[in-house]
Amino acid sequence: MLTLFTQQCSSHSLNELISLRKQIETEISYTRMASRQTSHKHINLSCKRIASAVKFISLLVLFSLAVSTSLYASHAMGVDLTYESIGANQYRVRLKFFRDCNGIQPASTVTINIRSATRATNQNITLTQVGSAVDITPLCATALSRCANPSSSVPFGVQQYIYEGTVTLTTPAPDYILSFSLCCRNIGVTTLVNPGSQNIYIEALLNNQAISTNSSPTFSKTPVPFSLINQPISYNHGVTDPDGDELVFSLGNCLQGQGNSVQYVTGFSGTQPLTTTGPITINPVNGNVSFTPSAQAVAVFCVKVEEYRMISGVRTKIGEVVRDMQFTVADGINTLPVVSGINGTAGAGGTTGPSSITVAAGSNLCFNLAAYDPESSTLTIAWDGGIPGATFSNNSSGTSATFCWTPTANDLGSNFFSVDIKDTNCPLFGTNTYGYSVVVTPDLPSVPITGTATVACLALATAPVLPLVTGCSGQTITPTGPTITDSPSATICEGTRTYTYTYTCGGNSVPWSYVYTIERAPFSAPSNGSATVTSLSLATPPALPSVTSNCGETLTPNTPLVTDNLNLPYGSGTRTYSYTYTDCEGNSATWSFVYSVTIAPPSTITAQPASASTVCEGALVVVTVGVSGSISGYQWLKGGSPVAGQTTATLSLSSVQVSDAGIYSLSLTGPTGSTTSSGFTLSVNPTPTATITFPNSVTVAGSPVPVVQVPSLNPPVLFQASGGSLYERVMIVDRINGYEIRQSDNNTTGIFPIIRLGLFTLTVTTAGGCSRTVQWVVQTQ
Repeated sequence: MLTLFTQQCSSHSLNELISLRKQIETEISYTRMASRQTSHKHINLSCKRIASAVKFISLLVLFSLAVSTSLYASHAMGVDLTYESIGANQYRVRLKFFRDCNGIQPASTVTINIRSATRATNQNITLTQVGSAVDITPLCATALSRCANPSSSVPFGVQQYIYEGTVTLTTPAPDYILSFSLCCRNIGVTTLVNPGSQNIYIEALLNNQAISTNSSPTFSKTPVPFSLINQPISYNHGVTDPDGDELVFSLGNCLQGQGNSVQYVTGFSGTQPLTTTGPITINPVNGNVSFTPSAQAVAVFCVKVEEYRMISGVRTKIGEVVRDMQFTVADGINTLPVVSGINGTAGAGGTTGPSSITVAAGSNLCFNLAAYDPESSTLTIAWDGGIPGATFSNNSSGTSATFCWTPTANDLGSNFFSVDIKDTNCPLFGTNTYGYSVVVTPDLPSVPITGTATVACLALATAPVLPLVTGCSGQTITPTGPTITDSPSATICEGTRTYTYTYTCGGNSVPWSYVYTIERAPFSAPSNGSATVTSLSLATPPALPSVTSNCGETLTPNTPLVTDNLNLPYGSGTRTYSYTYTDCEGNSATWSFVYSVTIAPPSTITAQPASASTVCEGALVVVTVGVSGSISGYQWLKGGSPVAGQTTATLSLSSVQVSDAGIYSLSLTGPTGSTTSSGFTLSVNPTPTATITFPNSVTVAGSPVPVVQVPSLNPPVLFQASGGSLYERVMIVDRINGYEIRQSDNNTTGIFPIIRLGLFTLTVTTAGGCSRTVQWVVQTQ
């Protein structure tokens, strides 16, 4: 239809175009456009010079379908319910009702139900219409809505009705619910199942137990949004709160009764009430609803506004209101105008800038808003006056606006206003609505962020260097304080110590804090001690070293852990004493003392010496004692006195003399003391004498024959031998083949005749077996 209409347009006037639209509406309502050819013969106009006037033709067609004569019984397009405090627990209740002017005329009074579950109350009050209905259809000046003229060529119109009444709620309750219900919803709604059978129902929450003089948020914008497919939409209800309370915005299911959601067509819900490209979002701080519709629709939106206030330091919900509204999306070629955020930009690429700003009371605030529409050089930017005392001005073309305000201490909290931007499209403006919030804080000194530091000991958490703080008229402020707060209280170990100073100017105070985090550092114990002992009894607890924490406290260790690694009863190993020192934070260090224990077996005599021995004078005497164990020293004793040089397990006496005779014993020294062997008796027999006193040779001749005579010779001494009891003479009598043939004889007299020449050997032996041997040669002279 739109394509055909555009092709057939010529240069006719706006009145001709309106007449044409009426023809289209008539065809839709009664003939339903029997054929393309029928429509073609009714259209013979040209509109090249007034193209902007037909941008919303498809929207008019869609809306005419939604409000055709069969729909006249349905007239509710939207509603919201608010209340205003007019005294302690007294409230003026206000209902705004938005009527489709193609529907029936509303009544002059409405009924509001008020109930509380905690107080078990349920009552009705009557609200009466205040003033006349107001036509709020967003049309250009040359077009008339169906509200102004039921026969207007513009097929729609919207009126606002306001109803008011008062109520006193003498019994405070946290859950008063004010509600309104009406049959029925507009059957032209496309996102609900059988919408004409579903009521429109709305509630407001009032908590007068928390505070008895609270007024709810109110809506300053009229909810008659129309939009186009694929055009980004921004809509704001212009919510303000007279008390400056914190507001939280959200989307939710619309209701057809208490606790009873409307029935949405599959795929739609309170948070996704129509078809869009991307999600539908709502700014929880200022209520801006943003989305890009992607299909024609007549949908219902419900926006909930929750109200919070700090009461006795607790964030408390004190109220809630809801607006139930209708939103129409149609096909069209108009591009909607846009407005930037605070001090942002607006252009073909979109907008920039935030929607909220914070300012201190007493400060002069000014910021700019930029507007853009590629199809219109003249735009209109208007605000709702939501912030009393502020100014809002725009330039002649409407492409920018400036907001200025100097808030006072009475304006603390969130302050809201909204801005409408519209183009010159006719009959239906292309519009968008944006919400902005100004958060006013006290005129406080500008203090830096909290200072922090980490120290190892409480003693290091000293008063910090104070920042330079100015405020009010820019003067330097000297703070009061500090207040010192320890966490945990009486901090002696880890925790925090906070110094808080208060900076005051203009009656307003701001604290500044410096927080020390006390983090104990680990400490060290001295080097481990050690010692070597030869008895386990000597491995006693050691003397402890002095150990301090990293903050200087003297630490006492726990009971020692004793660890033995020994090979007993004899052998070696270790005994270790381990002490653990712990500071108050739990840092710990261990100091140990290690004994190296060497336990030797006792010195033991395993084989005693021979009990006695008799030797000849000059003999070698060797006596051995068998020993075992750990022996540190040996000493042979004679008659109990040490024998010089005899310090081994073996007694060795060379060339003993008669004077060496006696009783010998071995004394051993070991880890358990000394032990002494049994005695060894040494007897030493003297050896005889045998001395040659005559010349080495004599002449054997004549008579008498020379003899050897013991003990004496006659004639005078030629040879002497004495001291023996047995005498033996050996002489060589012959040599054969190199071998000597010897002849021996013995007697007890010691007298032997010399009857040959040659080598003679004389052995003198005592009764004790001791002997002495001498030799001489007898040869012829």
